[in-house]
Amino acid sequence: MSEWTPERTENLRKAILDYQNRHRLVRAQEMLDAVAEIERLQNELEILQRASKTMTELFDLQVACADKLQSELAAEREAHRWIPVEKELQKDCEEVLTLSLFGEIRTGYHLKDIKQWSIGNFYYYGDTYSEITHWQPLPEAPKD
Repeated sequence: MSEWTPERTENLRKAILDYQNRHRLVRAQEMLDAVAEIERLQNELEILQRASKTMTELFDLQVACADKLQSELAAEREAHRWIPVEKELQKDCEEVLTLSLFGEIRTGYHLKDIKQWSIGNFYYYGDTYSEITHWQPLPEAPKD
């Protein structure tokens, strides 16, 4: 699409006036008004095209931010998920959060060699060993 310039408008006006003078048309003013309207619409179109480009860029930024937040959320969920003890046990003697059959959440650690959970003043081994069903790493301490 060729660009509409003030020079192009002026040339068109001159051509219309020349045409009017040669053919003595009464409708020349209507034609000039139409040219002015075309110029106004062309300017509006350019403004809308710039606005559209800006909106597209903003939308792309929002999509990128949403993708990043989704990724961070997935990583946080993975870092703070409850892990079934029959699937995986933490490192020996690493303090973790534990979850019992009864819904109790406490900190404790596991001793693999003797197959025992040590939670507070309680030791879960033998028949009570299976009362601990899940564990998860402790959250990091605040950095502030």
